[in-house]
Amino acid sequence: MVDPQKHQIAVALRKEILRLARTATEKMIYGGVLYCLDDSFCGIFSYKTHVSLEFGEGYRFHDPARLLEGAGKYRRHLKFKQLSDIRDKHAALYIEQAIALVSG
Repeated sequence: MVDPQKHQIAVALRKEILRLARTATEKMIYGGVLYCLDDSFCGIFSYKTHVSLEFGEGYRFHDPARLLEGAGKYRRHLKFKQLSDIRDKHAALYIEQAIALVSG
């Protein structure tokens, strides 16, 4: 069964990604959706309690509010539990940084 709130979050994140990267392609992989220009720059994944927007090169981002989570060598993510988190956690700022990294 699809959780309506998580579905709404995922759809809103998708719209924001495609608004910022109009030529991005989508690839279903690893149980989520990766977004690619020349290379993948982010992905949306649904978990039991949240939707995650994940960045393979997130360790390189400017993150003064320390919103990014993850302690791995490279990958960082933002967790969304409600639709307003997209705005409150400045998702567009992080998506733009991810696009800039793959765009050169």
